[in-house]
Amino acid sequence: MVAAFSIIRAADLKAVPWKNGGGATREIAASPQGAPFDAFDWRVSVADVSEAGAFSVFEGIDRVLTLIEGTEMVLIDANGPRHVLDRWDSLAFAGGKRLRQSCRTARHAIST
Repeated sequence: MVAAFSIIRAADLKAVPWKNGGGATREIAASPQGAPFDAFDWRVSVADVSEAGAFSVFEGIDRVLTLIEGTEMVLIDANGPRHVLDRWDSLAFAGGKRLRQSCRTARHAIST
């Protein structure tokens, strides 16, 4: 069986507001395709990170965030720890967790 691949260019992805309206995201893939923020089974997107702010809450969804552009992002958990991500670092967390990010030099992150 031959796997089919396609190239997805960031410039071709439509920017849409985050669920909380605090920024923009570009969806790479989701199931079901085109599902709204409150009805997807899984989702992969690239988030534009330009200023500090709260993360959108996705109750019942396991999330993974990977910093792909920039040199550092600081995530602050409302219940305690700070997480410092360098480029290519990832953080797995529950989608219902209340996180804020302090944008140091972060520019883009992949969110799953």
